[in-house]
Amino acid sequence: MLDPEFLQYINHSCNPNVFFDTQKRVVIALGNIEIGEEFTFFYPSTEWSMDRGFDCICQSENCLEYIQGASHLPPNVLKKYKLSQYIQQKLKKDDDKNAL
Repeated sequence: MLDPEFLQYINHSCNPNVFFDTQKRVVIALGNIEIGEEFTFFYPSTEWSMDRGFDCICQSENCLEYIQGASHLPPNVLKKYKLSQYIQQKLKKDDDKNAL
């Protein structure tokens, strides 16, 4: 379970309006959020590889259609998103391995 508990109710979007800074334990608005607008975040910004992927239904212009974690996305897609420090470190380790 997430702490604080309300975070479990924030859905995924390929065009998110919030970011979870897991290091500082804060939720950051990525732009103006209208009153009554649902908070959404990009699951691969904090999830490296998810136990169960899912078909995305966000209907955003840049929808990725299937979400299963950052490890399953190419770097050119990931660079469009704000990513947690954890995901950034995992990407750096992968880059270091590929450079050998």
